[in-house]
Amino acid sequence: SADLHYHKASLMYAAILRRSPTTDTHLFYTGAKRDAQTASLQAAATSLTVLPSGDPEAALVINSFALHTLIDLNTHNRGGRPGIGALSPSASLVAYPDYPGTVGWPGRAHLAADRVTSPPELSPSQYTLES
Repeated sequence: SADLHYHKASLMYAAILRRSPTTDTHLFYTGAKRDAQTASLQAAATSLTVLPSGDPEAALVINSFALHTLIDLNTHNRGGRPGIGALSPSASLVAYPDYPGTVGWPGRAHLAADRVTSPPELSPSQYTLES
């Protein structure tokens, strides 16, 4: 994410981390700002890694963690780096929360959504799964 500083998105991420039963959470930061909120997120996670500016290099760093799932928190927002996800740096990729879709990239076959972003009554007509 590019929003791991005092930003409304990072406040939400912090709340999710505090409630998460997962003990192995690695944050990858693509932004430049660092403040008390960045330090708070770093303390709540297993690690926080600042990624290099090039997408191929950043994908290699992420790949070195051998992650099962990478959650892209910025996909198409300002500061997002969709080129990293396009390089499939993990076994599976999920776009959340800004883009409730699979983005159409290889390996990104998961949708993280709720009843507001993806009403169940629309599911059969709006969503398809292709292999």
